Amino acid sequence: MSDFKEMNQAYKEFFEKNDVSEKFPARSTVEATCPLPYGLIEIDAIAVL
Repeated sequence: MSDFKEMNQAYKEFFEKNDVSEKFPARSTVEATCPLPYGLIEIDAIAVL
């Protein structure tokens, strides 16, 4: 969670650079102990078929 501000900025910059002018897509944030000591992120996805 210590990188939360930096992640928000990277998220915003990515979508602005890729011409996403609407609301940014939803995302989730979870703080947990990572099973891998070198892991920095956990990624989840929601798909609509």
